[in-house]
This record gives sequence, C-alpha cells and structure tokens, in this order.
Amino acid sequence: MITLHTDTDTAINGDSFEFAYICDLPGGLYYTNHATDLTVGSNTYLSNGLLMKFSNVSKDHSMKVGSYSLTLSNVATAIANGYMSTSYRGHDANISLVLMENGVVQGNPIILYKGTLDTWGIQETKTSSDLELKITSHWASYNQNAGRYTNDSSHQQTYSGDDFFKYAHTDLANIGWGK
Repeated sequence: MITLHTDTDTAINGDSFEFAYICDLPGGLYYTNHATDLTVGSNTYLSNGLLMKFSNVSKDHSMKVGSYSLTLSNVATAIANGYMSTSYRGHDANISLVLMENGVVQGNPIILYKGTLDTWGIQETKTSSDLELKITSHWASYNQNAGRYTNDSSHQQTYSGDDFFKYAHTDLANIGWGK
C-alpha cells in the first residue's frame, strides 16, 4: 500500500493535475520527462528530452528480484564516456513519480522503483546515441559466489579496512529467508 503525502492526495483528487517521472541515476544525473525542469527537494531534474523509454512497473507482495529498464536518447558524449570509464554498477538508481498542480510539485515523490544499476549499454547510430540502463533490486546478486557486489574485495574498494563481508560467502547456506 502506498501512503500519499497530504498535498499529493489533494492534488490527485483535484480537477487538474499532471504527473511526471523523475530519475535519480548514478553519476549525479537527474532527469524528468516533464516539459520543464523540476526542482524536488535539493535536486533539479533536467527536462531535455533524454528520457525516451520506461519499462512497466510491477508491484506485488511476494519476495522476488525484479528489474526496471529505461533508455536515455541522444546522450552527451561526456555522459557516455562517464559510464564507460567509471564503474557505476551497484550504485543507487531510483525512479519516482511526482504530481503537480499548475506546474508546482505537490507533496513527496512516489517511489516506483528503487534499486541499483546492474547493466548499461550504448546503442550508436549515425545520428544518435542511446544509453540503456537496467536497474535491479539490491538483492539481485545475493546468491552469487563470484561477481557479487556484497563480496569483500568489492566492499574494500569503497570501505577500506571494513571486514563486514570478509566471511559472507561461507554462510550463505544457513540463511533461511529470501529463498
């Protein structure tokens, strides 16, 4: 069940409201599909026509690992190069919905998908570059023995000296929930 902020509830029950998607992506990218830039909290979401395609959002009560895909069209070379030169895999990525009345965001964003960047790819043509992003639950790679985000070597790159995942791979068989 989604609980809406009072202002969001008022807007959705009003006579004229509009909605827009906002995307918080790795690399400090903030985009919206709205006709104008939107400021939500301390972030400004750019409306430059980059958000081209979204996958459907599926919500249910079962515990499973889902994914979400989106495509950015005509990305700047700097953005494409940033994704090629930096490993954003495992970094937070969120897709939300905002409701507006007279162009002003009402209430808090409604989170549609919250996860981490799993994979990305660039589709090049003579006239455009599309950046395709796949976002998955942070639990997506929990059962993998190699290549996990939750292994000691990956953890040491970010949190040097922290032994939290040092023995994580040895006790996977004893975890009863989530299987």
